Amino acid sequence: MASKLSVYTGLPGTGKTTALINAMKSHQESGGNVTLFLSSEHEELTRRKNVKPGGLMGCRTIGLNFPIDFVCSTEEASTLLAPLGQNDLAVFDEAHFFKPEIVNSWLAASNRGITVLVGTPSAQQLQLLRKEKINDIILEAKCECGHATATEVVYKENLTFPTHFCKPCHAKYMNTEIDQLLDDVKESKPFPGELHTYQPFYSVDMSGWQLVRGDSEARLTIIRDAATRCAAVSAKLKEPVSQPSFIDLGCCSGFFADGMNEFGFRASGVDVSGHFIEWANRLAKIQGKQIDFVQDDAHHYMVNTEKRFDVASTFATVQWVMVQKGYETGLECFKEFFAKTDHIAVVEMGYTVEEIYKDKIDGAPGVIDKDWVLELMKEHGDFATIEVHHAGENGIWRDVFVGFKEVPTPRPFRRATESENVVHTSNAAGYSDDAWIAPTFEVYFKANKRIKVISLEGWRPNNSNNETAVISFRVNRTSLGSTEVNRGVFEISQETDIEEGEVFSLTIQCDTAEQVDGDDRELSYLLRELSFS
Repeated sequence: MASKLSVYTGLPGTGKTTALINAMKSHQESGGNVTLFLSSEHEELTRRKNVKPGGLMGCRTIGLNFPIDFVCSTEEASTLLAPLGQNDLAVFDEAHFFKPEIVNSWLAASNRGITVLVGTPSAQQLQLLRKEKINDIILEAKCECGHATATEVVYKENLTFPTHFCKPCHAKYMNTEIDQLLDDVKESKPFPGELHTYQPFYSVDMSGWQLVRGDSEARLTIIRDAATRCAAVSAKLKEPVSQPSFIDLGCCSGFFADGMNEFGFRASGVDVSGHFIEWANRLAKIQGKQIDFVQDDAHHYMVNTEKRFDVASTFATVQWVMVQKGYETGLECFKEFFAKTDHIAVVEMGYTVEEIYKDKIDGAPGVIDKDWVLELMKEHGDFATIEVHHAGENGIWRDVFVGFKEVPTPRPFRRATESENVVHTSNAAGYSDDAWIAPTFEVYFKANKRIKVISLEGWRPNNSNNETAVISFRVNRTSLGSTEVNRGVFEISQETDIEEGEVFSLTIQCDTAEQVDGDDRELSYLLRELSFS
């Protein structure tokens, strides 16, 4: 018996929706009943004006469309399928926006004799479907070269009509387009003719470029780390349909929005600079990414948008609002930014002690510094906790403040547990949630393999004295030796001999400690990596 369930897959632009519409029209013309379902569970679909009951689902074939019956959730769709009869046709397009459990309802309906057509299922849905007897219809297109089957698509003019490429042609196209983008950046102000720009592009090789903000990767790590430690956000990241939302206010050329998109977020960015937004949009289009970049003034956008965001960042932007529009306007921008952030707000602020901002903010009641930002976030952010990443940490240029609306999970001591050579077997004394190490750090491990070398990579903050420190290693209370280290990033390796299966203590002692403003702890260095070989 032929299956009543047909699944249409293939690259964008291969005719999946056209095939569905033609099937619906044919069924309807023969006197059959058709019900067309679209998902209500993802903004990417529901923000389209036509996606509503009674709206017309179109396709790339001009003039070909079909009325939508239901825009609903997975649970609602399953309920609505139940009363359909044997001669009915149920169609689900953009099916990947439904949850994977919809597959059970499709199978149950087809087993009752209902014809079910599914267009563009998710990978999880497809994995479940291909375990069953279905009509698996894979639509293909030729590469633009005319010789090979396409495996990739790009959107040259807009996000509606794609161009199809095989892998070699796609690689050539990408390299050409990105090279052209970088050439245009090179000729732009404020560094025309130089390999010099403000911010890198995410996932683009910019070797040889001088970057004003070379700390972008370190700041992105802070945002991503915060997201994984927020229960509500990490739950959305694990959901097959719902994506957490992210905005970078003052996004420059889109590095953070792009990086968070890759991390699983529905990302957006806002910047007042037209050429920054143009570059960000170009790269997103080249790479086929759905990122919403908007040219607007930060204050105007935050006051007028009705959107809310799970995670939001703003790096060295609001002080410019204050310079250009006054202190109170910047303050209102921050209040709106905090109010429209549901879970995590990441803030960097240019301080008035910096020469570029000194005496330039009209109406400021006093100095804008670290304490000012902390008080602002405490008063207006409604945060359960605020973490501070101090300037210099992992190379960040300024202090970065992370406000959590709910208490986050603490950072575990995980540097060594990533190693296949050892297992972490104890609490880590002298190790802080933010990876700082006190003057004495002690932890126990079990060796999975024979250990010959213990290596430490750390970072020490700069100060006016530029003092060195002496760091010593002990294994099972036996000294392995000491090393003098400078400020900034340092690396130490000490030889040892630990047998496979042995449980051993590791103690690392530093002869200097200091306190950072606003932090009562004694801090020696930041642990970047601890490895065993």
